[in-house]
This record gives sequence, structure tokens and C-alpha cells, in this order.
Amino acid sequence: MKRYLVAGMCSMVKFCLYCMRINLNIAIIKMVPNSTENNALNVTLTTKATRSEIIYKEIPSYAWSEETRQMILSAVYYGYSVSALLGGLVTHRLGGKRVILFSLLSSSILTALIPWSAGVSSNLLIVLRVLDGMAQGLHNPAMLGILANWSVPHERSTLVSIGYFGMALAEVICNPMSVWICSAYKLGGWPLSFYTYSAFGSVTAILWTFIIYETPDEDPCISSKEVEYLKGFDTEDGEKNKKISVPWLSILKSSAVWTVVIAFTSNVFGFFFIITEAPIFISEVLKFDVKTIGWLMSILGIVECLFALLSGVCADFIVRREMLTILPTRKLIAICSKRSFLNFMK
Repeated sequence: MKRYLVAGMCSMVKFCLYCMRINLNIAIIKMVPNSTENNALNVTLTTKATRSEIIYKEIPSYAWSEETRQMILSAVYYGYSVSALLGGLVTHRLGGKRVILFSLLSSSILTALIPWSAGVSSNLLIVLRVLDGMAQGLHNPAMLGILANWSVPHERSTLVSIGYFGMALAEVICNPMSVWICSAYKLGGWPLSFYTYSAFGSVTAILWTFIIYETPDEDPCISSKEVEYLKGFDTEDGEKNKKISVPWLSILKSSAVWTVVIAFTSNVFGFFFIITEAPIFISEVLKFDVKTIGWLMSILGIVECLFALLSGVCADFIVRREMLTILPTRKLIAICSKRSFLNFMK
């Protein structure tokens, strides 16, 4: 069924974008080696230098201050926050397919430029990361728009879960994979990790261009039966294509809107704080080697993968069995997810 292929492609896009976003969290450990790692390497070189270790000395490294490192790591989120607010408006005018394609291609190009920018200036790297964040921030509203066009109310939670599954999968695969690539000195070390994820993003952009269509009506490959099935719920789901004026004042005054904003912001802040800061903390404070860090960071992704799919399936099951209506079901799932995150923090 084509709607599940669309959700799968959305997941692939999420996977690529998220890999390009979090790869630096691991790579920066090699870009700015701590004293423990340098001392261990120097001892080895003194006793018996291998070819890979000699090549390691030729791979660029930088003596950035702690403040500079933190600015580099956080820069992407400044750009992301700005463009995420504009993503919905841009999607409404240009369509989700074009916005996601632009986001994916832009992020791929900017990711490939990171090794070059790091060698030029840390300030240039920060600017590049802000631009990367702006490019990535556009895709979220666009992806929700695509999934809304290709889903029906009682399947939407499942399709959204599949679409966003790539984000959790990236945590499982990207962290140990980045460690392996950054440690592969004969292949080029940490710069290769950025080129690798950039290549993944470019290939995915090509697939997205030829496989995905904005709506089922535009897709020449979808069966007429599936088109009729999706159209059958248009009236229940609200007239999607009807142009309406946005009640901005009512939105800003809505307590429900601010409740969602506060809850989502709190959850995302805690999650990305762990994802961004944990690798450096584990390396420099706990003194774990980089390979162990990669596997430790993937554990969070494994748990998230399980619950990402289960939550959507459970939500649709509750709605289909008419145990609860859609709104209370979504509230229940949201409360459970926030509670689980708090337990993890403890």
C-alpha cells in the first residue's frame, strides 16, 4: 500500500537528517582530542607506531575552548528554532514534497562543507551549523503535512510513528557508526563521517523526488482502490484544501496551545541536552573510550525505537475499538511518554 511507502520514505528522510545533525556530537571528540586520548596515543607511538596511528597525526584536530565547542554543538538548534516556526507557512505555499527536498539537499551540502569550514574558522563552522539548523527545521511541518494527506484518522498515529521512526533508528545506528568511521584513520577519520551522511542524504533526496507525491491524486502508481479509501475520510477529517484565515490572536491566547508548547519544549530540551552533551561528558569526565560512548548512546535509541512504533499502534488500536476518542487517546499517549522520560532522567 502506497501510504505505508510514503511513511517509510518519511522515516528515511528523518534518519538522514538526524544522522547529519547528531554526528558532530561524536565527531567533535576526535576533532578536539582530550589529554587522556593524546597521552595514550603518544605512548603507543613511542613504543611501536603503526601506519594507522601515523595517519592519525595527519588528520586535522583543533584546540577549541570549551565555550567554542558548546557554541558549535548548540548552533544547529538556534537555526532549527527559527525555521521551524516558518515551516508551516512555507509548506502551505509550496507543498510538503518541495520543502522536504530543499531541507534534505541543503542539509546534505552543508554537512559536506563542515570539514572544510572547521579548518578555516570555528566561527565559519558555527555559521554553517546555524544554516544547517534552519534547513532542517523546515522539514518537520512539511512532513506532518505529507502524512496528513496520505493517512486517515484511525491510521494516522501508526503512519506518523513510522514516519518518525527514522529519528530513533538514527540514534541506534549513527552513534556506533560515527565512532567506527571517526576511528578509521586509514579511511580519513572524522571528516569521512560528514561526507558519508551527506552522501546518504543526497541519495535519499533523489529517491524522494521520484517516489513521493504531494497527494494520492497526483500519484500515477497508486491503486484506484486506495485513492477511494483515502478520499472516503475527507469529510470526517476536515476539508484539507479549504482556504481559511488563521486566527492568530485566538491561537496566542489559547491555554491549550501554550500547554502543548511548554510540555513539548521541556521534553525536547531535556532530550537534546542528553544527546548533545552526554558524549563529551562520558569522554572527559567518566574517561570512557569513544567506542564505548557510541554503544552507550545507542541504548537510548533502542528503547525509543520500541516505544515509537508501539505508541502509534496502541493509539490507533484504542481509537478503532472505540475505547477512547482521538483527543483523549493522544493526551494519554503524551502523558505516558513524558512520564517515561522523567523516569529515565531519574
